[in-house]
Amino acid sequence: MRSNTAFVLATLAIGQAAAGHLKHKSFHARRSNLAQDKVEIDVGKREAVNYDVSDVDWTKALEHVDWSKVNYGGASSTPSPSVAAPSSSAVAISSVVSVAKVKAEATPTPTPTSAPAYTPSATPSSSSPAAAASSKASTPSLTGAILEAADKAKLLALGFIGEGLNEGAASVGSDGPYVADVSNTSGEDLIFVCWAGATSWVNAHVPALTVSIASGSSKSISFTDSFSGACSAVYEDTELVNGQVSNTWLEATFGAWGTYDVSREVNMSGHSISAVGPTCTSDMNTCVFKCNSGNSCMSAGSYSLHNCGSGAVGTASDGGASGGCQGLGSAATIKVTLS
Repeated sequence: MRSNTAFVLATLAIGQAAAGHLKHKSFHARRSNLAQDKVEIDVGKREAVNYDVSDVDWTKALEHVDWSKVNYGGASSTPSPSVAAPSSSAVAISSVVSVAKVKAEATPTPTPTSAPAYTPSATPSSSSPAAAASSKASTPSLTGAILEAADKAKLLALGFIGEGLNEGAASVGSDGPYVADVSNTSGEDLIFVCWAGATSWVNAHVPALTVSIASGSSKSISFTDSFSGACSAVYEDTELVNGQVSNTWLEATFGAWGTYDVSREVNMSGHSISAVGPTCTSDMNTCVFKCNSGNSCMSAGSYSLHNCGSGAVGTASDGGASGGCQGLGSAATIKVTLS
């Protein structure tokens, strides 16, 4: 019985490890597949519809309409004979809405109503200043302190669709089960950016997180269980290429059998990232994905995993999309250095 139990537990452990490994593999595979499809979204071409209707002859615009058959929204499909045909001004307004797609509604004048005078309760409500202060003390707001105004302007100028959500899957702080302590030793102020899954095209998808990290300082970033995505840093010379951050990436799938790795596939000339976790180190030369040739590679078979030792699983030397440092347990901290 003991031997059977041990066998079952070992099988379950192997299965869990394989599941975490395959999940991270799917992240790599999904990214390479999207790269092969060459998906590009040019959000710069989106413009508001704005038509000039000043020269329209409204007396002729709708002269073909048989007003006796128009449904004005009543219960019957045929309007009551007592309903008058709309005036020319109403027709003009209706046509402007239809042609120019502009909502033109008159603001109704509010009708005064008598309401009982408000009598404050003796007990402060949750919306009182004292309660609000207490709420802020328990869950402090980080709005305005996460991303500096100048950095937000920089991201928008680069082509980002917007600043990060900074909540949920990735957030500033160390309250989550998986934490990345990110230190900036680069000598310049940086913007740390994270995204989930197939949303690396930050010109079309709002990032999961964007945070300013001044030179010589550090920030703690929390991730939820099962988060799968990547992070990178925006330096003075960083650009978006095909809507993606053209720099070194830190990839991760968080969970008990999650995996993390440094990837240089997007830009082999990118800035340095080092990630030291509980099982192994991934940096620019250790347990790192590199292009087999050229300065950028995304499709399967064009990159390989190099120099992984103890704590790492799998390789991609055969063109697969797997590997990295594995085994984070139910909670872990990764020391990340940007230089």
